[in-house]
Amino acid sequence: MITGMLDGHLSRRAFLGSLGVAGIAACTPPTPAPAPSTPAGSATAPAQPVYRPVPVGFSLGSPVLWASEADLAKTMDMVLESHATMVRFDISWAFAEPSDGYLDWAPSDRVVDAAAQRGLQMLVIVANCPAWASVDGRIHTGAPADPKRYAQFAGQVARRYGDRVTHFEIWNEPNG
Repeated sequence: MITGMLDGHLSRRAFLGSLGVAGIAACTPPTPAPAPSTPAGSATAPAQPVYRPVPVGFSLGSPVLWASEADLAKTMDMVLESHATMVRFDISWAFAEPSDGYLDWAPSDRVVDAAAQRGLQMLVIVANCPAWASVDGRIHTGAPADPKRYAQFAGQVARRYGDRVTHFEIWNEPNG
């Protein structure tokens, strides 16, 4: 999937991404600056709007965890070329702890490191239940048999990446 996104259209995709970012920024209302305090009785000029950047990014999902080093670098570089400032991706409990007590952080470490090296903000989705912890034995879509175990995993993710990840999304599409 990642390779399919990257092959042959880097400049065009970067251009289109830049247009999308610019379009969203153009539609964002300005935040008025606070009026300066003036002595009583003096006239004041109306406050000029202050434009603040809106974080715009790309949702990479979990496939980015399995991208080759070259594709991971190319993906993150494309995000930068588009002038986006954020990436969103999954840290799947099912992938990080495939069996009870065995944690493999290597795939998510690579993605967090690649984004952090480029100064990108990150929205990490802590989702997907492993079959061993699921109510019905289903991987990814099964609800956790013990919500405290999911909370424990989410806490591990926050402790591991909290100094670099700017935002966390707790579970995605719980109705799935």
